[in-house]
Amino acid sequence: LPLNKVQELKKKTHEKTQHILKTQFEGDRVKKPHRKSHGKISFQKLASIIGRRWQEKSKEEKQRYYDLAKLDLEHFISRNPNGSRKG
Repeated sequence: LPLNKVQELKKKTHEKTQHILKTQFEGDRVKKPHRKSHGKISFQKLASIIGRRWQEKSKEEKQRYYDLAKLDLEHFISRNPNGSRKG
């Protein structure tokens, strides 16, 4: 590559890197509002319905899910003895 192209690429790379580093801080990050709806109801409405239904379940009904979560955790630990989350 010609020298001017190399310098131009370095400058662009540096600018992008600085922008990425700057936006890593929560205060500098601008969150975009969700524009799309997920199906016929919003995600917030769906989460609200699921949360309400969970709270209405009895301890016996919830125990099934706690048992499944325990089995899932045991399976994860057996496959990842060092606790690594990478596959």
